[in-house]
Amino acid sequence: MSIKRSFLCVFLSSLALSLSLGAAFATNEMSKVNAATPSPETYWNTWISNNQAALNAGGTTLVTALKQKITQVADGKDNTVSYNGLWSAYKESDSVPGSSGAYIWDLYGGFQYAYQSSGKSYSKEGDCYNREHSIPKSWFGEAKPAYSDLIHLVPTDGKVNGVRSNYTFGEVQSTSVSGGYSYPFPARSYNSVQYQAAGVSKLGSPKAIDGTTTSQTLVFEPDDQYKGDFARIYMYFAVRYGGGSCAATKTQGASIFTSTFTNSNPYVTDYGKKLLAKWHVQDPVSEKETIRNNAVEKLQGNRNPFVDFPEWANGIFGSDYSTVGVRISKTALTLLENQSETITATASDSSPITWTTSNAAVAEVNNGKITAKSVGNAIIRASATIDEVEYYKECSVTVNKAVQLSELSTSGQKTEYYIGDKFSYDGTCTAHYTNGATKTVVPSVDSSKVDMTKEGEYHVNLGYTEGDVHVSCGYDIIVKAKPVDPTPDEPVTPDNPHHQGNLPLWVIVLIIVGGFVLIVGIALAVFLIVRKKHKSK
Repeated sequence: MSIKRSFLCVFLSSLALSLSLGAAFATNEMSKVNAATPSPETYWNTWISNNQAALNAGGTTLVTALKQKITQVADGKDNTVSYNGLWSAYKESDSVPGSSGAYIWDLYGGFQYAYQSSGKSYSKEGDCYNREHSIPKSWFGEAKPAYSDLIHLVPTDGKVNGVRSNYTFGEVQSTSVSGGYSYPFPARSYNSVQYQAAGVSKLGSPKAIDGTTTSQTLVFEPDDQYKGDFARIYMYFAVRYGGGSCAATKTQGASIFTSTFTNSNPYVTDYGKKLLAKWHVQDPVSEKETIRNNAVEKLQGNRNPFVDFPEWANGIFGSDYSTVGVRISKTALTLLENQSETITATASDSSPITWTTSNAAVAEVNNGKITAKSVGNAIIRASATIDEVEYYKECSVTVNKAVQLSELSTSGQKTEYYIGDKFSYDGTCTAHYTNGATKTVVPSVDSSKVDMTKEGEYHVNLGYTEGDVHVSCGYDIIVKAKPVDPTPDEPVTPDNPHHQGNLPLWVIVLIIVGGFVLIVGIALAVFLIVRKKHKSK
């Protein structure tokens, strides 16, 4: 597979890809596997925002950050699929369309295999498939969790898998040596759409890679269309397990992996570094890898970062891992009607980027600025021509009905003040939206017409702005004079204990009237007594 031709299938977002799964596909790999819900965007976006410094620094800083991300999953535990669970996992991660239903994808022999729930015996190619440790288990002492890590365990033809044994990957110079063998496999198609090219896997004496040789006498070489797949698997293994108990440095693994990280040999030997770089560049990320990565996340909670972001290999393994093509900042975007967002794209040789949209009625694009026009879906493409070959990346855009700010309300605020108090807004301000949603917000407060130096009723204005929409509300406050305390009675002093205050007038009148009545009564009584005595004589 030539470099120019192979790069036509650089990795797209899983959402955009799923829209075209039944179509013919520019590489010699399949155009459809079982898609899964997870996506690169949901898995990586927050991590990228929090780890820009590590991405810029590269080296051990980036390795540490990536190791933590791809080792820890949602529940804080390692969720690698069990070894027995790999059989059912392959049904989701490695299936391919066939005339009688889904078949299992074989990376060594290219055969169509009906799904099997357990291992089977074999004597020749095409008898069955089995679970292949692409990094042989003897290289890391069968340590867990690497022993059943779905990312590097792939389904392969049983016979070819057995002959591969634990030999190092490499490029074969001759299959005529003792033990050498060639394993051709046919092209496969479904409904006239080719999904599997004719190919060959080989075992034989090794070639030098960029002037560097291996000490091994036999190496295993997968077909060209899968070399990049295995290179990115090996880079994942180096980052996740390098330097730990699962480091694949035993037996022939030492020809590829090292136990320590250096800038010149980042958990891989010089030979391994050049071999993986060559395969990573010559066979770029395919649709198959991206959709398998989605399935892996669904099944065991992590992803291979070098499938989602092939360029990250540069910061860890060196400039030989540079890839040709277009990079885009987002591969999926959700907007509301009339909302805009700008994404960026760059070409590997700084060629100008051409932006196009599949549906201008839904989303327009102008130099990377995407503007949502109406509800629906559109594909935004950023393309560049490099050495007479067009490369592109796409961003799938979903436009939803706009939800806008509609009104503002306030409650619980203080409304009565005294002259001289300091005014402050202490209520709860609530923003209301057209879909019925609400949220508490911090408003702008206009109290310019409030005068706290004199009595009166004043109006306070509250405002809140979101996007192009501004809403406001208000409430009234009262400012009044402070109440005057009444004058207390004069206290009784110790040196004048009999002192009494002045009597009220009505008490005085009552005393006078009472005294007069008493005098009259006494006089009348005396008169009657005297008169009685006089009559008795």
